[in-house]
Amino acid sequence: MKVVVSFQFWRTPSKKKLALEYSSELLDRYDNSTDEVKEMLGYDRKFIKYLMKRADKDDSIKVIQFLLLPLLTFDLSSHPRNIKFFTASENLSFFSSDEPVIYDDLEKLFRFESVWFPLSKELFLLASEKKLEKVDINQINKVILDRADDIVICSSKEQLEYMQCNKLIQPTANATTD
Repeated sequence: MKVVVSFQFWRTPSKKKLALEYSSELLDRYDNSTDEVKEMLGYDRKFIKYLMKRADKDDSIKVIQFLLLPLLTFDLSSHPRNIKFFTASENLSFFSSDEPVIYDDLEKLFRFESVWFPLSKELFLLASEKKLEKVDINQINKVILDRADDIVICSSKEQLEYMQCNKLIQPTANATTD
């Protein structure tokens, strides 16, 4: 699941500027990565260095952003003890957007200490330092709406319209862990 979140985070077009910033750290991040990550990248430090020097080129920054940074920025080594999955209650669904990985602190995101991610309309991943047994679907969807750049995805047009028009006035709707 961690790999899915890391690739989904970096594949978002709005992360290109951040990828350019992180491109100057590629060799250090590669050198400090786990043997598993180095193996996935073919133990090819020269290739990392080559891409780092060409980060201003569109084709190179795409490889950096879509392939290298998901593996070199996120901690994929440890088993996550703080990741929980929540299922939507009947007649409600989780939204998604063009910014599907929700976080407040980049370093906590990279360590999987704090991240929200809708996997589907019925399933939601939450990594948190807090021990939660339920979440408010409406509050999650409101955050997703607020953080979207341009696109919000919802399985129910009525649910989306209701939330937009009424600013989440409907009663609290909880999701529970499975």
